[in-house]
Amino acid sequence: MASEKILEVKKQQQAELREKLLSMGSVILVDYRGLTVAQDTAMRSDMKKADIEYKVIKNRLLIKAMEGTKYEGLIPHLEGPTAVAMSEDEIMAAKMAAKYANMKDYSKFQLKAGAIGDQIVDVDGIQAYAKIPAKNDLLAMLLGGMKAPITSLALVLKAIMEKKEETAA
Repeated sequence: MASEKILEVKKQQQAELREKLLSMGSVILVDYRGLTVAQDTAMRSDMKKADIEYKVIKNRLLIKAMEGTKYEGLIPHLEGPTAVAMSEDEIMAAKMAAKYANMKDYSKFQLKAGAIGDQIVDVDGIQAYAKIPAKNDLLAMLLGGMKAPITSLALVLKAIMEKKEETAA
């Protein structure tokens, strides 16, 4: 009786985790062994501010949740202690995980692999995605690029109007 209840709870946890994973834009697996409590606390706080969900999840539960999904390619990387950084934004989890993996004080924090969008990536792939500007920065660059010609046109038209006014006076 009790074992049936435990099995039911585990199946529910697995289903909830699968649903959560499938709703994410990126999922990054990391090895966190060797971090101090202070380092872990600071990193978790930083990730939370960036809307990244960072959790330590049992490998067995992750494997069951990933089987038959686009994340199946991550299963071979689920060895040893594993933490997961998940974000709805496709780039932010990679950016934040890579930031800490590249910090001297966090040398024991190691990237394992990840899924960004529908693509399974290795450590080099995570590092490459981490270099891409954030979505808001890309939008700002796009709008800045679109605004420049309009601003130039407005300045030219203003100069023409001022010259006509000088000529008329």
